[in-house]
Amino acid sequence: MTRSVSGRSPGPRYSVRVRLTLSYAGFLVVAGAALFALVFLVLRFVPDAPIEESGTGA
Repeated sequence: MTRSVSGRSPGPRYSVRVRLTLSYAGFLVVAGAALFALVFLVLRFVPDAPIEESGTGA
């Protein structure tokens, strides 16, 4: 068994496919949170009252 400098054996080594899947899932979670925050910030400025026509001729 190989030992690292700290004296403990290294942790489990995940395959490239697992690491790419986890990194892609992490990216999607971060992107989804950013999109949610952006929509939340934009919708804060939408007025609560109904928008009425100004009544200037047609």
